[in-house]
Amino acid sequence: MSLWLLRTPRRRYYWGLLLAYACFSLSLRFPLHGAVQFIDVGQGDSILIRQPFNRQVSLIDTGGQLHFSRPRWQAEQVQPRSRAETITVNYLHRLGITHLDTVYLSHKDVDHIGDLGELLRLMPVNQVVVPAGMARLAKFQKLLVPARKRPKVVEALAGQMFADGLVAVHPFKPGRAENEDSLVLTGVFGQQRFMFTGDLGRAGECAIVARYPQLRVDVLKLGHHGSKTASDPLALRQLGVHHGILSVGRHNRYGHPNQETLITLAEQHIVTYSTAFQGMITYRFVNHRQGRWQTFLKEGDRHQRTTGVKIDSQR
Repeated sequence: MSLWLLRTPRRRYYWGLLLAYACFSLSLRFPLHGAVQFIDVGQGDSILIRQPFNRQVSLIDTGGQLHFSRPRWQAEQVQPRSRAETITVNYLHRLGITHLDTVYLSHKDVDHIGDLGELLRLMPVNQVVVPAGMARLAKFQKLLVPARKRPKVVEALAGQMFADGLVAVHPFKPGRAENEDSLVLTGVFGQQRFMFTGDLGRAGECAIVARYPQLRVDVLKLGHHGSKTASDPLALRQLGVHHGILSVGRHNRYGHPNQETLITLAEQHIVTYSTAFQGMITYRFVNHRQGRWQTFLKEGDRHQRTTGVKIDSQR
């Protein structure tokens, strides 16, 4: 329309063009649909949850990279930018998102919270929610230093509810933010109940299903990146999981996901997505209507997009 008006200028058409730009801008900042998006940050977790019209925008974990010792000849090389800067914040800006209402941190491991400082430096965050006992750790306090404006810090225990619809179901008592103390969240988005487990192990999974025997989960972010220390078969069966999400890095040094976990998922007919092979994994929904799965893989200069089928709610 802009190019056409340049060639054929008409004053009365300019109002239509301005209206089109305004509608485009509003649809970007206030989309009709919401989404749960598992961002491909390599070996780590980072999950974006957006309510329709961006009423609430939350992030579960930030990802982060472990830094191993370098030979002396590499010491003066420029350090690579964080994935929070190159991937997460860049993507949020593309969506017209300029701040986050809540950032949840599952526990203290670097691949879950390592990029928090960079995220806080680049984008305002209203509050940071951590498992009870984590707020006093020096490792966590250090990550708050780069923040533009220091966010409110909330420590969570099972039963606590949040404005974006998420509910904590673990931990049951304060800890030291180890794997077994992981903050586990659950919420319903587009007729599907999601559970986000951090690096919680089998004992924690069994404790959750024992405490909440009526809890059923459609989509599970598999614990500890598909390690055999998580994804207890009995817990998965009791939860009634339909879809499993593996947030892992391709060719990671830990061998995630473990073959034992993959066999368990296959035996229980759980449809599984992996960020290592499918990139960003997205579930889009409109209010309380059933949503759709979509994946987007970016590899070098090759882009591949695959659209999944509508979720079968009868499963």
